[in-house]
Amino acid sequence: TFNNVVTAGSDKTDNKTAENKTVVYDDDTPVSNSSDNPGLSVEKVALEKLLNINEQAIFEIIVHNIGNVGLNGVTVSEISYDGLKYASWYDHSGLWRYNGDFTWTLNDKLYPGEYATFFVVFDTIKTGEFINIVSAISEETPEKYANDTVEVINNTPETPVVPEEPTPVVPEVPVVPEKPILEEPEE
Repeated sequence: TFNNVVTAGSDKTDNKTAENKTVVYDDDTPVSNSSDNPGLSVEKVALEKLLNINEQAIFEIIVHNIGNVGLNGVTVSEISYDGLKYASWYDHSGLWRYNGDFTWTLNDKLYPGEYATFFVVFDTIKTGEFINIVSAISEETPEKYANDTVEVINNTPETPVVPEEPTPVVPEVPVVPEKPILEEPEE
């Protein structure tokens, strides 16, 4: 705790004193303030809504701090991905880590107004319409949910038909080749 005292005056006024007490906390000390309003939103976006079977469905996961305090331990979980087979994930920012159990945790605090994004990749293994659901939570917020849908179709081309060998064309009038003139041998 810091106590700041200031005194000010002039040759035409009396001295006036003001005092301010400031409490400084480190990141590990929780602060209780009734004006704190933590908030977290999550969005899941399929980059392609219509896919052929055996193509990959890629989902972008976006978390956003919509509150006025920093959020710690932001974690995203895959809740449901029926009809799809998990393949991989990637993160262009380097801010996320995969926990090995279909959950990802942000490596840093998510400050007010900040967004953090990563991508999850699934193999399409059967046809149909599939809803993919995630949840997001932090130490300061309740769990939130988001989903998006992809449609998987079987639009693979059929095996091409190999054409038959062409039938030779036979002329209607027979063509007789010219006979060479043979000379008789001399005796």
